[in-house]
Amino acid sequence: ELSSVALRVMDYLRRIPICEDYEKALKELGKFKISDFTRVLIVNNCPRTMDELLQVINAFEPKIPDEKILKEILETINSICNCRKLLMK
Repeated sequence: ELSSVALRVMDYLRRIPICEDYEKALKELGKFKISDFTRVLIVNNCPRTMDELLQVINAFEPKIPDEKILKEILETINSICNCRKLLMK
């Protein structure tokens, strides 16, 4: 069960998708010991590199997963999401 903040962000993702299958991505990221909020932010930001992922993780997680787990998170998000960046006009 996602928190109310995570649900609001998920609603936003439905309207402005960056990840093509955000529900599957959120579910798959659930196997890692990271908060709902961080999972939603990862899906929302759709990191493509370790540096991009670490920016999200470092900001919101009290304990940083080891490098093996970080690589698994990155592989998971990149295998599920066809990440694209929104163009701002």
